[in-house]
Amino acid sequence: FPTPAIRVMEEVGNWMAVNGESIFGTNPCPSVRLPFDGRCTMKPGKLYINIFEWPVGEQIIIPGIKNKIKKIYYLNDREQHPLDYEFPDNAHLLITLDNENVSRDLINPYSTVILIEYSGDLETVPSPPVTDRAYSTVFDPKDARINGTTLNYTFNHVWGKGRGYNIYDWYKTDETVEWELSALREGEFDIELCYGAAESCSGNEFVVKLGDKILHSRVQSTGDWYDFRKHIIGSINIKANSKNVLIVKPVKTVGCSLMNLQSVRLLPVIR
Repeated sequence: FPTPAIRVMEEVGNWMAVNGESIFGTNPCPSVRLPFDGRCTMKPGKLYINIFEWPVGEQIIIPGIKNKIKKIYYLNDREQHPLDYEFPDNAHLLITLDNENVSRDLINPYSTVILIEYSGDLETVPSPPVTDRAYSTVFDPKDARINGTTLNYTFNHVWGKGRGYNIYDWYKTDETVEWELSALREGEFDIELCYGAAESCSGNEFVVKLGDKILHSRVQSTGDWYDFRKHIIGSINIKANSKNVLIVKPVKTVGCSLMNLQSVRLLPVIR
C-alpha cells in the first residue's frame, strides 16, 4: 500500500481501538437530530455523540432529550471524568466539553466521542436544530423543506467531486428551500453557503432570509456544478429563546439552475 494509505489505516485502527464501542453493535439515533457536524449512535441506556468539528465555544446542545442523565464523559477517557451538563429548558441538554480534569489529548481532530449514559428507555420530543454561539450549525438538503415543482435533491456518489447531498434543477424564482431552527441563547452568526455553479450561471441572484433579516447575494462560478466552494454572504443576529425559518430563494436566474446547493451553515462570530 502507498505510505499515505498505510497512515490512514493506522489512524483508523488507533481510533477504533478506543472508540469502537460507538460503532459496533449500535443503532442510529432516529429521534435525535444533532445541530452541529456530528453523528449519534445508540445502545440501550447510552448515546454516543461523534463530534466531527470541534465547537469553538466547547459546548454542544443535544435537542429533544428528556431522560434523567446518569453520567457524561469522553469515551476514550479511561477514568471517565464526568463532564458538566444542564437542561436550560425541559428538552435540551447542554454539555460543557472543557474540563480542567480532562486531558486535551482526548480530543481527536477527526471525531471525538462523548458518551451519554441515561436512565430508562430513550424519551425525546420533536425539536428543530438548535443553533448556538458555541458551535457551527449545519443545514443540509436531506433535512430541508423543498417548495417547488422543478428543484430536487440527490446524492452524488462520486468520491472527490462533492460527494453528498445537493439541491439542483433550481430554475424558478418562487421555489424555496427552508429549514426550521431554534435558539436558546443570543448569538451573532455568519451565513455560509457551500455550492457549485458553472461559469455561465455566475449572474444568478438569490436571497437568504432569517426572521426579518434579508441578505442579498450573487452566485459566483466555482468552475463546475460539482466543484463545491464555501461562500460567506453576510451576518445575522439571532435572539435568545427564538424560533425561526431559514430560507434560500432565487431572485434571478440567467437561463440555468440557480446553483447546486450542498449545505448552509451558521458560523458563530467570535468577538
